[in-house]
Amino acid sequence: MSLAREFLALGVAFFLAGSFAGWIAVPSALGGWTRFFLSLALAVPGLLLAAAPGAATHSLADWNVALGVAVLGGIAAWRAREELQLALLSLPELPATLSAALRRVRILPVLLVLFAAFALWATVLVPEGIEDTGSGRPNGTIVYYHWGIVDRVVEDGGLPATLPEWGKPREFPYEYAFSVIHGAGTAVLGGDSGFVLEERYRIAMVLTAFFAFFALWWRWLPPWWAFLASLLALNVSRVETRLVVYKPEAFAFLLV
Repeated sequence: MSLAREFLALGVAFFLAGSFAGWIAVPSALGGWTRFFLSLALAVPGLLLAAAPGAATHSLADWNVALGVAVLGGIAAWRAREELQLALLSLPELPATLSAALRRVRILPVLLVLFAAFALWATVLVPEGIEDTGSGRPNGTIVYYHWGIVDRVVEDGGLPATLPEWGKPREFPYEYAFSVIHGAGTAVLGGDSGFVLEERYRIAMVLTAFFAFFALWWRWLPPWWAFLASLLALNVSRVETRLVVYKPEAFAFLLV
């Protein structure tokens, strides 16, 4: 149950909140990939909006973050009510549509997609340490400091005025506010703020970075060339090392 809850929290933090925010911002129909990229792009501000009331009142908890996401979903449904009505009207035709789509499936494209997933796993996710996420041992000691700030925000229910550093209180680094609120919002939804979640959170950041590169390269290259360019870009040493440990700088790089 804990594992399922953590993955659900990551899905909300890195996609669902952004999907709701995307429908609020652009309620008209978009292409599938365009809607997907928009959802990823707005995932961080979407979750920040959902978590803001709890964080501002020092009452950050799973129920009020979930309520914030539900409010976003309600506003998105109202904004996209015409598209939603069309979707509901087409529900009776869904089985026939799916059946026709399955009949059009060809083995070669399926094999290519499986090969692409394997290439992403072998060339990006394994070097980034996805196989060690369950150990709860971060790749570097700096993570203990930065994720410790997230843990402190979870404990306090909001941004504390000070943090202990070298035995003395230090003013909270407000330049980290966006990243730690997003991390804390994910942690309360996941029911845990430990380092196992932190490593899975970091891998979710890596996947988001991959799709961001893919969207960028797709502006100038055909899809498969864009895919290869994205793999190469994530294997550039300056990019790979920036994402191999959790820290606010990696979070900022992801947003850019």
